[in-house]
Amino acid sequence: MDIFDMLISVPAILIALTVHEYGHALTAFLFGDTTAKDQNRLSLNPLKHIDLVGFIMLLVVKFGWAKPVPINSNNFKNKRLGLFLVSLCGPLFNFLTAILIGFIYKFYLMNFNINNYIINTFIAYLFFFNIGLGVFNLIPLPPLDGSKILYSILPRDLGFKIMENEKYLNLILIALLITGGISKILNPLVDFFQSLIFKILI
Repeated sequence: MDIFDMLISVPAILIALTVHEYGHALTAFLFGDTTAKDQNRLSLNPLKHIDLVGFIMLLVVKFGWAKPVPINSNNFKNKRLGLFLVSLCGPLFNFLTAILIGFIYKFYLMNFNINNYIINTFIAYLFFFNIGLGVFNLIPLPPLDGSKILYSILPRDLGFKIMENEKYLNLILIALLITGGISKILNPLVDFFQSLIFKILI
């Protein structure tokens, strides 16, 4: 990626991160937890959600994260269901955004047929980063959403045992990121979700 493409990718990354965190915040709010809203995180303002390290990682290695939305599961009437849906809706909002972007691009091509490098590249990045961020966060390793989804569906005792070993699971994720092993796991999944969305768009 050259400097010009990197500059085009920045707003796409910001949108993907913001959509993801907004999905968490909105779902928590709808289920009765106002913690994110009270801390001004129920927002589509990217500045409310950016984690500098996660942003740089997403820019450089295509997988990163934002500042986690604060959630108090004690405010959910059903804690396990609330945790499951709030954790799931971050990635889900990314996938829905990718589908929406796909429909917009299809409409754009069919009605305008303008070959503009900046627009085409921006849309491609926006599509890719939303899918990549959604898939990355479904990995069942803390602190990613996938780990919380896993805790919410496992028997309580087993979930607690896994939570007690979170620091070791964190090291696995860090090792995967440092060694590049994360790409071997995610690339096939990203390709799968891309092909699935393409089928929806046809």
